[in-house]
Amino acid sequence: MDRARLFLWSAFLGTGGVTALLAWWAAQRLIVVDSGAARLLGLAGLGGILLTAFLALLLDRRFLLPPRALARQLELRLEQRGEVPDLP
Repeated sequence: MDRARLFLWSAFLGTGGVTALLAWWAAQRLIVVDSGAARLLGLAGLGGILLTAFLALLLDRRFLLPPRALARQLELRLEQRGEVPDLP
């Protein structure tokens, strides 16, 4: 995994983790008051993690994969070496 992908994933999953921790902390404070609100905040934290993971995956696929021209150049180099390219 290259540095850009590693940074992107760690930033998004870190944001989701902070969201979950804040929701967990708020849920612990509200358990005495209203358990329905605590459950809702817990689900919001889980949703935050899932949403940030989805966004990281979406951005990873859209912006960090090499462009088609670069993939074509790699395919041509492999063909010149006599190797069979395994690109989509």
